[in-house]
Amino acid sequence: MWWDERMPGIHHLEIWVAEDGTAAAAWGWLLPRLGFRLTQEWPQGRTWSDGGTYLTLTTPPNLTADRHDRRRPGMNHVAFDGGTPADVDALMAAAPAHGWAPLYAERYPHAGGPDHYAGWLENAAGFKVEVVADSAGRVAEVPYRALPLGDAPVRYAHGPDSSPRPGTPAGRTASFDLASTVFPGTTRRVWIHAPPGIDAAHQVGVAVFLDGWWYLDPDGEIRGGVVLDNLVRSGQIPPIIGVFVDPGVFPDAGDPEARKNRNAEYDAADDRLARLLLDEVVPEVRRRHALSDDPARWAVIGGSSGGNAAFTVAWHRPEQFGRVTGFLSSFAQMPGGNPYPELIADTPRKPLRVLLQAGHRDLGWNEPEHNWFAENLRTAAALAEAGYDARLVLGDGGHDPNHAGVLLPDALRWLWRDARVW
Repeated sequence: MWWDERMPGIHHLEIWVAEDGTAAAAWGWLLPRLGFRLTQEWPQGRTWSDGGTYLTLTTPPNLTADRHDRRRPGMNHVAFDGGTPADVDALMAAAPAHGWAPLYAERYPHAGGPDHYAGWLENAAGFKVEVVADSAGRVAEVPYRALPLGDAPVRYAHGPDSSPRPGTPAGRTASFDLASTVFPGTTRRVWIHAPPGIDAAHQVGVAVFLDGWWYLDPDGEIRGGVVLDNLVRSGQIPPIIGVFVDPGVFPDAGDPEARKNRNAEYDAADDRLARLLLDEVVPEVRRRHALSDDPARWAVIGGSSGGNAAFTVAWHRPEQFGRVTGFLSSFAQMPGGNPYPELIADTPRKPLRVLLQAGHRDLGWNEPEHNWFAENLRTAAALAEAGYDARLVLGDGGHDPNHAGVLLPDALRWLWRDARVW
């Protein structure tokens, strides 16, 4: 499993090994280093205990193979508490001399995500272990950056995950056109982007991006497909496909403005957009990919009116979309006003993880009404007061997608920050 779940009440683990002396020596060095003590020994095995849960290594007579294959069904690896980051560093440095080869060394110590400090090791018998640092007391250092002064326009520089990386192949993108019954008379285009290494046979999570091509365009500000390729390929987020959904248009309308149905779909507070995604778009995606049913592996993402639309979709269907990101959300222009500060306060907390981005110079930023900046702050404050797993990112830009594009890699890492290498 790729998802980190604590399993209360484990009594012990028993691992079968083909004994040639090498495995015993490797485990015999590692376990005492991690605070286990040898409590029992007999000709076919040994037991180590940390005072509660214990681990037994044994060579039974009916063993059917001479090497463990962690990629087959069964246990992939065992994770141990490793103490402080310095303790983990020291263990990782010493491990190769004691029969343990480092894994994912190029991404150490954050192969499991930016907030997860750990090392992975494999011994000659094919057993993999993870050694995890205690997060208490660790402080993330943020490089100095001068505060922009005055009202001059601000442009953020994209980071390395927003451009194609050497050695990372581009994912595969397919598209289809959809005529909607939820929004009668409209059609829209949908793109499905599968990062490298993802195929139709393996269950994957889903990130739905509203305003489809605007978020997929590799030459635009967001570059969603490029970002997914880099993060999935490097193991920084779990296997996720991107589903990029354009807003609907009325193809027979002569007036270009009359063709657009975006604001009608995105600024409404009802569940129609959620129904369009789940009842019309997702079945087409399932024809091509095996999708996980775990809401923690599903996100909906959008900007401007797409940002409040993403929140509305997750609000109505948290049992499907457990993660949501809104960039510069247009809560201020929802018909009847922004309903969410009051709704969030008056409704039992929903199982959502929410990231919102606001711009200090967004539309109406210094006005008493129709203030995009203020309504994002009010929504974020309501989420905080209600105890949601929520984060607000403030920028100095206006109502444009530049900061959203720069932020997207970190936003995805944050949404799936407790995901693990699978």
